[in-house]
Amino acid sequence: MWQSIDPWRDISTPSKHSSISARRVDPEHPFNFFWGRDVRGRPLLALEVSSSVEENGNVPKIRGFEVLCTLDKDAGKLKLIISLRERENIELFHRFCMDLMDAVRSLADEAAAFNIVLRRVWRWQQFLRQGDSKKLTLAAQKGLVGELTFLESILLTNPDSRNAVECWQGPNGEPKDFVLGDTAFEIKTRNAGGRPLIEITSGYQLDNGSLTNLYLYVVELEIASVDINGSFSLDELVKRIRDTLTSTSINEVEIFDFKLTQVGYFPDDDYSDNRWVLTGTEAFIVETSFPRIAHSDAPNGVSDIRYKLDLSACHNYKTDPSQLIGILRGDKS
Repeated sequence: MWQSIDPWRDISTPSKHSSISARRVDPEHPFNFFWGRDVRGRPLLALEVSSSVEENGNVPKIRGFEVLCTLDKDAGKLKLIISLRERENIELFHRFCMDLMDAVRSLADEAAAFNIVLRRVWRWQQFLRQGDSKKLTLAAQKGLVGELTFLESILLTNPDSRNAVECWQGPNGEPKDFVLGDTAFEIKTRNAGGRPLIEITSGYQLDNGSLTNLYLYVVELEIASVDINGSFSLDELVKRIRDTLTSTSINEVEIFDFKLTQVGYFPDDDYSDNRWVLTGTEAFIVETSFPRIAHSDAPNGVSDIRYKLDLSACHNYKTDPSQLIGILRGDKS
């Protein structure tokens, strides 16, 4: 049965080493996808876009596949080429290719489509590695709940916010969790009812650097049972945010899903056994006199700064968390 739908069956192997044999997948698809074969006869999928589309050269390594970006300046074309190394995985490869094409079928912008396809390739890499991965620890879940709470309750409720998910920089390994131009937000969680302590794990987290504005946003959480009013799981929080994003931008959904995989969250993992209840939030303006140990203030030779911050010493820097929405609109008063 597979042979009847094999799109590579009638494509010949090219004789020239640097070329591929290819044919357009679907004339009605808005973008130029091609089924093809390389000189070694390997099945491939190619996406061809204008060379004006920006490409950072960072492509994933996927076991059994080869992923390449090639730029032909003379032809003015940028190509993403994905080849199958082992024939026995061809049915999986076909599903993979169809998923990439379906992800951008409703789009019109070439640059957005290219970036979505590339991010989806990264997600497939994470999916195919899941057999070696472990679920997030309880502490990691709590930290992720804190960041997603800020995303949902502050960024996504601001009607003037643009590309809210792209501002989420924590999954990229950046020192601040959210960065919007010259304004950044560091998100921390703490146990409700306990001592008002949060852990600062880097001297960069509360270091203003070149920022004009830096805010500390603290999320108070309690572990809860399913019968507690307002309790939710990490999976439920992710779904709420995805539903919100789906109603506005497929591009934002793709970015969101990709960043979740970067922090180790996969939709097939089940986090329903851990539930949370949000008991409060606090926000602080991090100014020059704010109690902290910043990287820029550390003596030469001092690194790997970690400490606990007592929020009771930060009372003079508190601001209403709801005011952050106004700040994001440019209301800095």
